[in-house]
Amino acid sequence: MTWLSLLKNAQWNSAIGGNFVTHQLVHEGSAFIYKPTPTTRVMVWIPTIVAGIILYAPIQEIAHDIRTVSLTELVRDTLFSPLPWIGGVALLWLGRYFFKLSESGAWFDTIPGRFYILRPPTLRDLKNLSVQYDEFKFSDVQGIAVSDAPLRENSASQSYEYYELSLDMKDGTKKNLVAHPDIQLIRKEAEMLAQLLDVPVGKS
Repeated sequence: MTWLSLLKNAQWNSAIGGNFVTHQLVHEGSAFIYKPTPTTRVMVWIPTIVAGIILYAPIQEIAHDIRTVSLTELVRDTLFSPLPWIGGVALLWLGRYFFKLSESGAWFDTIPGRFYILRPPTLRDLKNLSVQYDEFKFSDVQGIAVSDAPLRENSASQSYEYYELSLDMKDGTKKNLVAHPDIQLIRKEAEMLAQLLDVPVGKS
């Protein structure tokens, strides 16, 4: 499992294939939504858990010192040992943002006939813990594309194969939805989307 897999399936890093299923298409009421899998839900808590471990010792130290030293000494000691606080708070912030990203899969609303795909995040989005979507009409899609052969991701730490599911748009662009090794799930979701959008399934 890699964090790159989560970023890939947040629909904004089309150059990297996922090595596990991060999101799965679910039908809820009038919408079809890419929801995070249990594996993804566990992964997004990792930064928060690590942050808690990092911050536990300094918080305990402050809880002890606040009864035995002056406020001036307490502030001075904290300022001279900032790394645990900086690292812990940064991981907490990152954890919150990954949680938001994981819950921001593409979704298709049948009532207005529109769908929404996560826009590439910016540093401002990270700062504000916000996500932005690009909006499209069902009629903007001309087909569903599924990889006809496995793609390969090679990195320094691992190598794996995956398949892509994407939307072929009438303007000639391609909108990636998911990329992972489970070809049966990808084909099933391709058929679901093909029926929803009334377009054919093809190969990419």
